Amino acid sequence: MTRLWGLGIAVVVTMLVIGLATAADDKPKEFPTEQHKQLDTLAGTWDVAVTFQFRGQERQGKATCETKWILDGRHLHQQYQSSINGRPFNVVQVLGYDAHRKKFFELKLDNLDNGVVHNEGTISADGKTLTMRGDRTDPITGQTGKMRTVTTITDKDHYTLEWYLTGADGKEEKTVTMVHTRRKS
Repeated sequence: MTRLWGLGIAVVVTMLVIGLATAADDKPKEFPTEQHKQLDTLAGTWDVAVTFQFRGQERQGKATCETKWILDGRHLHQQYQSSINGRPFNVVQVLGYDAHRKKFFELKLDNLDNGVVHNEGTISADGKTLTMRGDRTDPITGQTGKMRTVTTITDKDHYTLEWYLTGADGKEEKTVTMVHTRRKS
């Protein structure tokens, strides 16, 4: 009886290992997926004209953005460099498509804030507008509110990223516009 029980455990362990190996091998049939291909236009080096709201006033600035595929082409890594009030301002953003959740996502980190922005969303049928939603904690007030980002691809050399924040009053306001122009080599 003990021998049969031990054999049963061995069979279960073997099935578990095969199942885990199969799950790890369970990649999309086609890679990159159509969704990854839709993001490919964003790869490259960009000059960025920035308009943003700061303490109730509209300000303008400039940035550069280097966008590259990472992790075997599964995610786009964006590195923005600019300055605010004479201080370096660097942003790292990761864009991708989660095939399991069937959603696009973005993660944003920067050198002036300890928080992370995580948004998820969809792309329009024509592949030109990526809309994502999530929560954002204001680094100054500590209050969390709703955020929506819209990336609009004009053509292979131009796209715009806009941020919309929802205030405590429930009213949505555009707070950032970043117009990207591909840098010519």
